[in-house]
This record gives sequence, structure tokens and C-alpha cells, in this order.
Amino acid sequence: MTRYYLRIVNNDFGFRLEEENDIIESDIEITKSDYDIFFYLQSQGKQFRLKEIATGNTLFDYVEEYVPEVIIDTTPTDKDRIKALEMVMLEVL
Repeated sequence: MTRYYLRIVNNDFGFRLEEENDIIESDIEITKSDYDIFFYLQSQGKQFRLKEIATGNTLFDYVEEYVPEVIIDTTPTDKDRIKALEMVMLEVL
């Protein structure tokens, strides 16, 4: 039976399967159920990050869902600049 592990390196995390990967002492064993739920939620568009402080021993005690901040680019485009120049020209005339 395959055993599943969470590996944390710096501020990143990934998964290891005992039958496919080398397991190191710092890897954290997780349940197949948590592993499956994580990938199901991820397939639904959910994103995860490490918690600042782990709250227990299960996968979801180490990771949490988050909504990335949307950054809107407000840099004027060439079209915006042309429109502004047209407005200035109309005011001058």
C-alpha cells in the first residue's frame, strides 16, 4: 500500500509517494484521503499555500486555501495616450 507524504522546503511544498520517491526524515506522512481531496479541490480552481504556523498533523493543518490578490495594471496604453491627445487637441481648437 502506497504511503503519502508532504514535503516542505523553504516556503514551498510538494508531495511524495513512498513507492515513487525517496522519503526523508522531515517529510510528513498524510492520508490518501487528504491527498485526494487536495487535488480534487485544486482541480476545481482552489489554490493553496503553507500556513504560517501548522495547527496539527494532517495535510490541512499545514496548508490553507487562499485567493490570490488580483493586480490591475493601470499603466496607460498607446490607445489611452492617443485618446488623451485627441481630447487636448479638441480643447485647443
